[in-house]
Amino acid sequence: MPTMTATPNQINTLEAARQYVDHGWRVVPIPRGCKGPIMQGWQHLRLAQADLHREVDPDGNVGLILGEPSGWLVDVDLDSEQAREFAREFLPTTVVAGREGNPASHWWYICEGAVTTKFTGDHGMIVEIRSTGAQTVVGPSLHPKGGRYDLLQGEPKRIAWEDLLAAVRELASNCGWVPKPERAAPIPAPSNWIVKPVPSLTASGYGASALAAECSRLAQAMKGTRNDALNTAAFRMGQLIAGGEVDEGDARKGLLDAAHANGMIHDDGEAAAVATLESGLAAGMNAPRVREVRSAPAQHCRDDLEFTIATDLTGWLSSPADAPSTPRKRPADAPLVPPFPAELLNVPGLIGEVMRHNLATAHRPMPTMALAGALALQAVLASRWVCDAQGNRTNLYVIGLAPTGAGKEHARSLNSEILHLAGADELEGGGEFASDAGMVSAVHAQPGVMFQIDELGNHLQTMRGEWQSPHLFGITTNLLKFYGLAKGVFRGKCYADAERNVVIDRPCVVLHGTSTLETFWPGLRTSDLHSGLVGRLCVFTADRVDMNFEREDIDIPTSLVDGVRHWRDKHRSRNGLLQLTKATVTDEATAIFRELIIEADQAMRAVGDEADGESLATVRARDVEKARRLALVYACSTWNPSSPDGPIVDAEAARWACALTRYQTAAMLAAAEMWVADSQFDARQKDVLRKIERAKGKGVTRRQLTRATRSLSVRERTDVLDNLIQCGKVVVMQAKASSGPATELFISERWAS
Repeated sequence: MPTMTATPNQINTLEAARQYVDHGWRVVPIPRGCKGPIMQGWQHLRLAQADLHREVDPDGNVGLILGEPSGWLVDVDLDSEQAREFAREFLPTTVVAGREGNPASHWWYICEGAVTTKFTGDHGMIVEIRSTGAQTVVGPSLHPKGGRYDLLQGEPKRIAWEDLLAAVRELASNCGWVPKPERAAPIPAPSNWIVKPVPSLTASGYGASALAAECSRLAQAMKGTRNDALNTAAFRMGQLIAGGEVDEGDARKGLLDAAHANGMIHDDGEAAAVATLESGLAAGMNAPRVREVRSAPAQHCRDDLEFTIATDLTGWLSSPADAPSTPRKRPADAPLVPPFPAELLNVPGLIGEVMRHNLATAHRPMPTMALAGALALQAVLASRWVCDAQGNRTNLYVIGLAPTGAGKEHARSLNSEILHLAGADELEGGGEFASDAGMVSAVHAQPGVMFQIDELGNHLQTMRGEWQSPHLFGITTNLLKFYGLAKGVFRGKCYADAERNVVIDRPCVVLHGTSTLETFWPGLRTSDLHSGLVGRLCVFTADRVDMNFEREDIDIPTSLVDGVRHWRDKHRSRNGLLQLTKATVTDEATAIFRELIIEADQAMRAVGDEADGESLATVRARDVEKARRLALVYACSTWNPSSPDGPIVDAEAARWACALTRYQTAAMLAAAEMWVADSQFDARQKDVLRKIERAKGKGVTRRQLTRATRSLSVRERTDVLDNLIQCGKVVVMQAKASSGPATELFISERWAS
């Protein structure tokens, strides 16, 4: 095998990566100055020599994927100074590397069957054996605090797993590590690890297969995503448990075994994993899902193609059509808004590249906000010359909601910077809507345009004010029109001066708005659900996350700017003429879209007679149109704009788009139920109910509620509470202490039991 003889200063990252691959080791690209990869699913990355020039930045960092993928290359990482001092007394001689300021901190071995194992003491990590599922940064990478890592040179020593584990244990013991017999060692989780729980006789074949797939996916979840992966898997299994497809005991055992396998229980403790599991199961049980089996499935034909669709009701919004009409009571522990499925963050191509740079440079990395911004950017790049067979274009209305100070502006500013560097500033419109006529003028000048609006919630509240002028109120009307006229002709207002009359051929307007949860949803009305405005939105919500103190001001990769420039050149090469390139939709993708159509129709019929049935029906009516547009954007992300053939919407794109649409619909309806109000009194009710809900089962005293609603008068607060109690949404209970008078507690109805 080749041996590296250069020093970190004599070789760039791309050249080093090529030599590492020649050794048979798998490499993973890492942003400059970072210690770990930011791409989702990097453990499964298998770059060949031909891929390196596209994926590895010559000035960036690089890591080695350890364990089985790299021929069982194992890193013994000496974290404590004492461990580095005593290492030569206990560890077998082998290749040693480190970095400037921390030499000889990594001892390398070839050890088949090695398992990632950590040894901690009172003052933190002592030593760690890194194997399958882990990675280590290697030279010539740059450490966040300065100084370069050593190149990994030479041939690591081959050693049996038992011998290596014994040597490291002895080293750790002499550095303050004390074995804890009550804490089970992690179960090995190689890349092909699969959990196959034994199903009970009550489980269906479909349910058993779904459980096995979820357990396998959870077992391979990487650190940092394991809690979300467990929550998502538990939510899906809860749906199938409520639908009678999976036995509850099988689901609990299988998911806990998978959590053992990925090291979650070993690192975080079983109590934390069980709490996450129970929360996810409870949420899923509130949205039953079954696989409908029919003796005579419907036959659907498209041209000369005939195929059969097996309907799969997801149960995001309601029970199946043949279920009892009485809705299930939401379990007390169920989240009001379902968690975002982590696997939907994995988007290939340009979108993924934009997301990776976003997360590497954000003060507070928020994956859902990064996805929202990247989708909007790709949507406007393809806006004027890509469509599918049904005439759908890439005009999306993407909204990102995050707390104040969380860094909502990062995705917007990154999009602006990318377009500017690529010389495509004309694709971005103004940052604020002054009037409906101003909006139309902007689209008339540039029919394929992206509006990036900050504090969109405040704009909505201004537009929808009770005494607002028509030129502001008309902005939302224009948004509705532009969304549906991507395959038609927009005609503006009719003026006496004929020169002011505007006609726009098939406009493609992309909206990327950001706001806070507390200002966006209250800016809407129930009429916005009925009119279809909410159904046209893709809303991504993010919680506040910790600061990224290792963030560095990294330049936007040249490959990313070049990719955007290719799209810009295509726009300009057509001299403003609209010559749409047709995307190919595969038969498998068509079948997946048809399943969503059937599912949406069933859900609308199931709630047709309910009080809020009109709202749900209007939102769900947009599901398939939205999914087709999302799938088209997904396909464009991996497509080469220079190709003579159009993009291909395959099963992968359709499956991702339909899953995202299902989640979006469920999450938006849940949020609308919590926030959207038609009157001031209704808004007060929902505000008080949210405050009572936050206390969960503890309840809120009248004094606490008075402090939390100081803006209300005594009369207003009393009227709101009386109405909530009469409607059954709030229950009053008496709590008697061992001494003193009883205390009156207000408790949300779903926690009352």
